[in-house]
Amino acid sequence: RTGDEWFSSSSCELNNMTYSLMQFTGLLDKNGKEIYEGDLVMYNTQLFDVDYYVHAFVMCQKGVVKIYNLPSPNFLEIVGNKFENPELTTR
Repeated sequence: RTGDEWFSSSSCELNNMTYSLMQFTGLLDKNGKEIYEGDLVMYNTQLFDVDYYVHAFVMCQKGVVKIYNLPSPNFLEIVGNKFENPELTTR
């Protein structure tokens, strides 16, 4: 802890506010947008949550891992993220 800052592996506290950190996958979606952990992406007309699990990025639906390796990013489109668009995660 340094002053008002504190960091852990998935969150950051700054001035008594907690922020979730989103790790970059190293991939861009079909529109050239960077794909981060926590993003919601469309793939084959289905909505998935990008997550980091056991040293790899995976795609989940309702908390269950459905795809263990991210498919070609040319087939993924970011439609939001689970933090700013939680209503999409209930679809």
